Amino acid sequence: MAAKLEVAKFLQETITEMTRRNRAKLGEDSKQFSSYIKQVQTGHKPSTKEIVRFSKLFEDQLTLGHLDRPQLVALCKLLELQSFGTNNLLRFQLLRRLKSIKADDEIIAKEGVDALSVSELQAACRARGMRSLGLTEEQLRQQLSEWQDLHLKENVPPSLLLLSRTFYMIDVKPKSIEIPLSGETDIPVESPTSPESKENMVDLAPPLKDTKTLQAKSQKSTQNSKASSKGA
Repeated sequence: MAAKLEVAKFLQETITEMTRRNRAKLGEDSKQFSSYIKQVQTGHKPSTKEIVRFSKLFEDQLTLGHLDRPQLVALCKLLELQSFGTNNLLRFQLLRRLKSIKADDEIIAKEGVDALSVSELQAACRARGMRSLGLTEEQLRQQLSEWQDLHLKENVPPSLLLLSRTFYMIDVKPKSIEIPLSGETDIPVESPTSPESKENMVDLAPPLKDTKTLQAKSQKSTQNSKASSKGA
């Protein structure tokens, strides 16, 4: 997770620097985009219209064919692809992954985001370079739904969509867990130490593994208990 945050920061800086270089060409849009970035970084929830509007400012410059090697490497790391090889190789594997994601998006669109389980939501978000840990089920569904709308309905290019998602990786906070006042259930809560502490790296999804192991242990314990009773 820490490595992805570093990649996200680098890609954020790339977009910000590109805005500075194109200030004269973009004119008033440059100021508005800079203001928009600051708002997003301080917790503003951008609308689909805003994302579509500002993505059009860079649609010619942020295609895979126009990205430099550092940006290509960063995108590969974001999507957990190998980041070594020629630029053409990096572009090829990114293009192949993005095509795979689009095909997957079309399948999800038919079935509906609500039909996905928590583990499927986490896998889908992770495959798209988005946060998959430290978020509630509702937040996972929301960010995947936003991706679907932008990719399939608004036709935002996937490379631009990936770059836009990096601005959410640090700022999305999980909802706090409410502790019952009655004291019936004790829930251990680890106090946060910093914005980049382990609180944002904890998987809030319900445990899906080791269920069979727990059931086997329970049955074995019951059998031992019966055997002890007969012996007595």
